[in-house]
Amino acid sequence: MAGFTVNGMNEMQRTMEDLARLTSEDKMNILQAGAKLLRDKMEQYVAEHHHRTGALEGSMSVTPAGDHIDVGPKGKVTRVNRRRRRQAHAGSGGTARGSKHHGARGYSTMEEIAWYLNYGTSRMDATHWFDRVMDEADEQVGAAEDAAWDEILKSKGV
Repeated sequence: MAGFTVNGMNEMQRTMEDLARLTSEDKMNILQAGAKLLRDKMEQYVAEHHHRTGALEGSMSVTPAGDHIDVGPKGKVTRVNRRRRRQAHAGSGGTARGSKHHGARGYSTMEEIAWYLNYGTSRMDATHWFDRVMDEADEQVGAAEDAAWDEILKSKGV
């Protein structure tokens, strides 16, 4: 029985097998490159458009979470006692223990503030800041991840 060998296909198959063998550390390094760029873009956009206190800008973080990475604001904003007293007056809808702005917990998380800014509330128009950052940074994040992937492949000799 006759047979033949094609070196090009064998090399391609070996390359594909090497790509499939990326370690979880390699995968996280690739994601980390894009995540850091996305965090920087978020901080820049918030600094330019939502900088009333600077708290949201300073809360952006990159957090590994299993097989993915969370990028966004972390932390909380505690209400101020003076504000609590002011909201407790008759007709304000709030009480000294739990205002309508911070609930019974006494604070708002940065995630909630970012969500309110992005999607709006019944009293505040949506700014869609997160959607805009994602649209603007999409190609740059992909390029950063591609560059990190290329570095890993070069280090493996692929």
